[in-house]
Formats: sequence, structure tokens, C-alpha cells
Amino acid sequence: MSRSRSKSGTEGAPAPRSAPAELDGRRLAGRKSGGLAERVRGHVYEQIVSGAVKPGSILQIAAVAEELGVSRTPVREALLSLQQSQLVSVVPNQGFLVCTMSLADVRDIYTMRAVLEGATAERAARRLNDADLKLLAEVNELSHEVAATRYDIEFDRLCHDFHRKIANGADSPRLLAGVEAIFGDHMRLQSIGVNPPDPQIVMAEHEAIYQALAAHDTVAARDRMEAHIGTLHRLAVATLTD
Repeated sequence: MSRSRSKSGTEGAPAPRSAPAELDGRRLAGRKSGGLAERVRGHVYEQIVSGAVKPGSILQIAAVAEELGVSRTPVREALLSLQQSQLVSVVPNQGFLVCTMSLADVRDIYTMRAVLEGATAERAARRLNDADLKLLAEVNELSHEVAATRYDIEFDRLCHDFHRKIANGADSPRLLAGVEAIFGDHMRLQSIGVNPPDPQIVMAEHEAIYQALAAHDTVAARDRMEAHIGTLHRLAVATLTD
């Protein structure tokens, strides 16, 4: 995104050399603004949650539009949508500020994860069939293969896939949407320096959750999921308060 400065003087991430192909204005000519705004939103969202654009950076409509090769209208719509998700806030006469995350925000994120994912695990325990459980077991097996002494990008992707498959298995579009939304906030924690947990601990807790789901034990599935989120919560808080 743009190299403009925030109020405190924080620099944004360097501007990309060229717009992503799917956002190239020349290739999207004639498409409706709403669809293009959603594509712009997705691109900016990924930049924020991945940490490519740091908290405290200022995003200016004109600069983002120029970088992506689109008009200002879809960029404005995209940033206003991200404002509703509390990822950015308006700074008069400057642009949109990428929001920082406080300790209270971190606690809220994990409280919401425990509630949402505890509910999805309980519902999934009732609904998952043998085919669903096989797919979940395969994700766990892949996770074991890549898990080493540190938490890397591939392991993180597989962990999210494990949680996502459970949310899918709950057969509740609203719960799934809530889990997907909170994943974005969870990813943002990496950009503020929250250290990931030991992958061996994660794998042990995932296995406990899987066993409860395979046994169709709704109470154990909820309890083990909530305990797992509690582990992640304690580590995040410890990291920020050390």
C-alpha cells in the first residue's frame, strides 16, 4: 500500500510494483463497482491481516486506487466496509488509519473464539459423518508431518483448516461466518508480535478435540475446544504483558 505517514509518523508498507492481476483496472473495465469494491476490500484485508500493512499506517484513497489501477469509488467503498469491521478508522484530511490492537482487544478475540468455536464443536459432534471425520483426520495427519520445533506458515494454514472443517461440520452458516471473521482478527495478532504456541501442544489439543468429535461426544467436544482456545489466549496475553 502507500508509503504515506500516520499522525504519529509511522510509515505504511512499501507500494507494490504493480497491481495484482485480478485487480488490474484495465482488465476489470466495465464491471460493476460493487464487485470491484469487494475485490479491493479482499486485497486490502489480506494486506492488513498478514501484517504487510502495519497498524498505525494511513491508507489514502487516491494512493490505493493508483497502486491497484482502479478508480477511487471502489476503493472508498472497500475502505468504508473495512471501517465497519473495525480494521480501519477515518482520520479527517488524511485517510484511513489501520487500527492497532490493545490487550483488551486480544482478550475479546479469544473470548469470542471460545464461544463461537465451542458452539461449532458441540454442533459438529452431532452432525459429522464418517467422510467428514476422515477429512478432519487427514488434516491432522498433514499437520503432524509439517510440525517441527516452531510454528510456521504451512502449519498455521493447516490449523485454520482444522478449525474451519469443524465449523463447516456444524452446518450453521451464521456460526461459520462468525468463525471466518474471527480468524482474520487472529491472524492480525501475528503482526503485533504475539508469539505462536508450541506446535506439539497444538497437535495434542487438536487430537483431543478430534477424538471427542469422532465419539460424537458433544460435551467433551465443546470442553476440549474451549480449553484449546484458552491455551492460545493465555499465551497471547503472556506475550503482550511480558
